[in-house]
Amino acid sequence: MKHKKWLALGALAVPLLGYLYYPAHAITTTTPDTVATRPKHTASLPPPPNIVPPVVIALDTNAAEIITKTHQLAIAKLDKALRETQDKKASQTSYQVPDLLPTVLSDNKEKQAPQTALSRLHYRGVIQTPTGRHGYLSLDNQSPIRVTTGSMIAGAKVVSISDTHITLRQGKQTRTLTQGG
Repeated sequence: MKHKKWLALGALAVPLLGYLYYPAHAITTTTPDTVATRPKHTASLPPPPNIVPPVVIALDTNAAEIITKTHQLAIAKLDKALRETQDKKASQTSYQVPDLLPTVLSDNKEKQAPQTALSRLHYRGVIQTPTGRHGYLSLDNQSPIRVTTGSMIAGAKVVSISDTHITLRQGKQTRTLTQGG
């Protein structure tokens, strides 16, 4: 018998496929009584949570003030951290290669007096905040740097900041920077 394997496969596959497609008409076999039948497990939902009425807490004026002060303190801490980060960023200046071209190719053989930081600083503005005044200066017309009274910029110390001017001191020299001046 040349096709014995195919006949055996067909004899097994046809009832199996019939059972898969038509399970109601499947061949039933009897099972011995020793096999226990399991009861069907039905899923039960947990009971709903108990509804608890909201608790109302009456706050006196001291508690309300404490909450307000705590909120203000948190904002003040965030403002301080922000200022420290900005001051640290402002104090980190990048090194700039000086422009040597005019001095090397200059027709003027006389030595020019070196410029002090005071002559290279330019007034950019003043801002009044709840924490004080902040001045903005730029060195050689580069991006502005925020300063406060007592700050050092390019070797010059900020002596005072008013609404209209910033006063700087370097050594014994003092210079007041104003808008347009």
